[in-house]
Amino acid sequence: MIKRKSISLSFCLLIAIGIVSGVVANTPSWWHDRNVIQSGGPTNDYAPLVQGQLKWMATNAYDEMEANIYGGAGAAVSSTLAPWYILNNDYSPVPVGQVKYVSSLFYDRLIALGVVSNYPWTETVTDDRDFAPANIGQMKNLFNFEIPVIPNGAPTVDAGTNQTIILNAALAWTPADIATIAWYDASEISTITEIAGAVSQVDDKSGNAQHIAQTTNNWQPTTGTRTLSGLNVLDHDGSDAMFDLDFSIPPSGDISCFMVAAIDEITNRHTSVFATYQPVEPRGDFQLDAYVDSSFMGKIDVSSLGEGPTLSDGPFHGPSIYETVIDYNTRSNITAYIDGELRTPDNAICTGKHATNAILRLFQNRINTNRRIDGHWGEFIMCQDVTSEMRQKVEGYLAHKWGLTDNLPADHPYKSAAPTSSATANLDGTVEDPNNDELLTMWSHVGGPAPVTFANAYSVDTTADFSKVGTYVLRLVASDGEYKVSDEVTITVATNRAPFVDAGPDQSVILIGNGASAQPTAGADIYLDAGLDDGLNTTWEDSLSVWNLTLDTANGVAHVANPGSGLPGITGAYDFPGGVSGAGGASGASFNGGWDLQPVSIEMWFKPDSTADDGQANGQILFETGGSSGLGIFYNDGAIQVGADTTEVISSFDVSSVANEFIQVVLTYDVTGTDEFILYVNGVLADTGNRSDSDWSGSDAAALAAKGASNVGGRGSGDQNTDSFEGQIAIFRAYRDQILTPAEVMANYESIAVGGDRSAVVNLKGLVSDDGLPSTPGAVTSVWSIVSGPPNAVIQDVNSLETAVTFDQLGTYVLQLEAGDGTLLGTDQLKVTVKAGRGIDSDGDGMGDDWEFAHGFDPYNSSDAGLDADMDGLTNLEESDAGTNPLKSDSDNDIIPDIIEIHRGTDPLNVASVPDASWYVDASVAVSGDGLSASGAFKTISEATVTASEYDIIYVAPGQYAEAGDGNINTLGKTIVLIAEAGPEHTIVDMTLYGLRGFELKSGENRSTVLYGFTINDCVTIEKGGGIYINNASPTVKNCVISNCNAIDGGGIAITGSSKPMIENCVIRNNTANRDGGGVWFGGMSAPHIGQTTIRNNFASGMGAGICGE
Repeated sequence: MIKRKSISLSFCLLIAIGIVSGVVANTPSWWHDRNVIQSGGPTNDYAPLVQGQLKWMATNAYDEMEANIYGGAGAAVSSTLAPWYILNNDYSPVPVGQVKYVSSLFYDRLIALGVVSNYPWTETVTDDRDFAPANIGQMKNLFNFEIPVIPNGAPTVDAGTNQTIILNAALAWTPADIATIAWYDASEISTITEIAGAVSQVDDKSGNAQHIAQTTNNWQPTTGTRTLSGLNVLDHDGSDAMFDLDFSIPPSGDISCFMVAAIDEITNRHTSVFATYQPVEPRGDFQLDAYVDSSFMGKIDVSSLGEGPTLSDGPFHGPSIYETVIDYNTRSNITAYIDGELRTPDNAICTGKHATNAILRLFQNRINTNRRIDGHWGEFIMCQDVTSEMRQKVEGYLAHKWGLTDNLPADHPYKSAAPTSSATANLDGTVEDPNNDELLTMWSHVGGPAPVTFANAYSVDTTADFSKVGTYVLRLVASDGEYKVSDEVTITVATNRAPFVDAGPDQSVILIGNGASAQPTAGADIYLDAGLDDGLNTTWEDSLSVWNLTLDTANGVAHVANPGSGLPGITGAYDFPGGVSGAGGASGASFNGGWDLQPVSIEMWFKPDSTADDGQANGQILFETGGSSGLGIFYNDGAIQVGADTTEVISSFDVSSVANEFIQVVLTYDVTGTDEFILYVNGVLADTGNRSDSDWSGSDAAALAAKGASNVGGRGSGDQNTDSFEGQIAIFRAYRDQILTPAEVMANYESIAVGGDRSAVVNLKGLVSDDGLPSTPGAVTSVWSIVSGPPNAVIQDVNSLETAVTFDQLGTYVLQLEAGDGTLLGTDQLKVTVKAGRGIDSDGDGMGDDWEFAHGFDPYNSSDAGLDADMDGLTNLEESDAGTNPLKSDSDNDIIPDIIEIHRGTDPLNVASVPDASWYVDASVAVSGDGLSASGAFKTISEATVTASEYDIIYVAPGQYAEAGDGNINTLGKTIVLIAEAGPEHTIVDMTLYGLRGFELKSGENRSTVLYGFTINDCVTIEKGGGIYINNASPTVKNCVISNCNAIDGGGIAITGSSKPMIENCVIRNNTANRDGGGVWFGGMSAPHIGQTTIRNNFASGMGAGICGE
């Protein structure tokens, strides 16, 4: 470190170093050019140095630098030498330290320019030599440096590397992106405080906690009663208003107010859409006035101004976006817009303004609380310092959210698409100047599809915002006053699209089993399973050690280790030869003495050798108890029969169609109660009956497959005309004091016939692709999830595109594959229908036995697969495949029939999954449109029914419909649904004007053609069916009111031909018939189903004022 000391002559620092004296051999050129030394003169290097000589040397060095170097000698040299030069001390001696200091100023400049790298002396510890007199040679040595020519160098500029940034088009812009003062949104129901629909407060979404309130009960608007574009609004009935006390007002800047509102009626002048009011002076109140009786003409009213200008191009009706901009800087420029269009031709000047707070009032005059608007509003936003571009964004946001885009001007930037958030690029420029000049820098937008907003265009490091996709060129310029240098960078603004996701097609799978284990239902008291017996002795051992049987092996009873069954639960059997009187079977202890006085369930699995006539009238014995009160199960020429000692046959069920495999027979008998027995075959209820007795077993031995000795047993008068069983028996189970339920019987059946716990596995194969933004491809992550369905489904690997899922319950599952690129998510779903197992399909009709049994079909009759039990257009087999209810046309009760949901791709078992409307009808439209949207609706219902295709859905708006032309609304045999959205109270088909019938359904319509929610009133015909006429059709009519209609028969409804319509939850009243059936008439082969329907106050001149059938 160089230490400098204070000296005289204003030179503050002396550097303590050593110097070698001597003659300078090589001198710099500027010495000669400027005659610093005298050529050819005597050498005087050892002569004492005086101040004038040092000044001379320093002056020439300074002038040389000023002449040759851009920027000269520098400020340090100039500021130091100037006061020294004016001192009158030219002949005073110069100390060594002063020479070093003066020369160091020049060396500092040369070092800064890179000419030299250091001082030409070596640093030493300070000593007294700094105070020694200097000589001329020492000065020469220290000023022996060249001063090169260094012109002004141009700055260097680097605008940074080209980059790609993401404009997230999927990220909608909202007012949260700007500085909101207050923000109230009626569509966010969670922000509303209400009791029974009366609103006391709406919370502020701006984060400023300026909640708007109304504590007076009879002034509170209502929520949940009206909507705008499907969103909740607050409804004011003309006596309601909302306000917020002590509303903070910013001290300066523009304040903009936006409100989505619709005005129903105005009854007072100066009724405000919104207003701010200051109760103390200076006033400066403001309000946007509705102003004229029942139509919004619009005025701006400011207290210190009086009535402002009338808004141009009125009147205006809602719903609209009402907005104002108030300039609080100049207290002028009060500007009003409606739906994005300027409505104030001249600026309104406000001479007063709010001080610090005010009261905000909505739908009420700023001062007069009795002047209020009848109407509704959805959203109010107040914000500060909003630019024109931001104002248009708010307009676009509100218009797209509330369905008001048609209101925006044709050239509005957000008419066709809602605003989105911008993309931001970080600009990291670099500028350098070789002369260290102070530089002026600026960024500019050279090219691109839209304007660019710089955070600070004069800062080298800044950010730039982009609002549209495209390629932009930005330029960074640096100037030193002489040179202006620039560099450009390319910014590619791309739209990051969510990953494309394909979860694969919908799938269906059969659930094998029914949740039963391979063991019998809990509680079995006897369990004989030949598969568990080794067959090495004459005893068939009970696994529960209750009823061991002695086998007549001497007469041919033999163990079969592999009976060749296709049922997984049959792993062994005993083969019985038959034809052996009193033997040839397996006998055990009597059930007398306890068991016989209690309810019992007997189950056995057997396979006969033949279904042919065995010559015995009473067949072969499968199971029989002894004694005069014995009970037996018999196999007789392909049928299962239940018999008793006193009755030949008390039940019989044909099993010949399934006799090629082991058959489950279950007999439950409640001896203590009803004496009822129930016979099941292969898990399905086969027959029921009664056997009146006090017990079900005598004291004799009970047996399997054995004819009782001496004709004693449980069939008629002893075992007459019977034989021992010929075939195989694999399993016998008995339940003491238990009556198995149908579910338990089925569980046992499937435990043997299917085996193990039920499960179904579906292989998933998803597909994901991405655009590589914002991260590199491969950074995309994916995950499977189960959105809905019964519990316990398990996905093997949720993060693998190809995986498997296991189900253990019937039902419809929705699975979702989600993929994310770090910013956006892409999703796709597939539906998996887990259907009842067809593994047990006794009649081979494609419908599982358990499913047929559950819905009342015959599992041994294959012809029912092609039938349509609920007449909805789906066969029973198709219903089985879809998992829908074959006895209901609308399994999930969502109005839309199953067949339409299946064809339209929604879930017929999920009430939340409903197809979109196909066509719209609205009687209030001025001109009939194309019917594809609510705004372009058809004017008549007939237009929709004629245009509609199979499986379409027609939504009918509230209104009164009187069809022109032939007047009869005809569904034309199509499977379609007509839904009156607002119900029968508000949707009325009234033919008073034309004197015609209402609806005709006469072309084979089935239960999936639906009329829902209409009032059919004052319709008339000289034929049958004034309100509705149904002929050879079976539609569904629900939630309708048929009133004041007239016909010759069936004033309200006439049904004829082979019709089987479903009429439910309807009211049929005040109808008249000139002959029969004032309310309803049906004839021919028709068989209507009429349920939960009120039929009253109808009149008929003939028979059946309410209902008449022929």
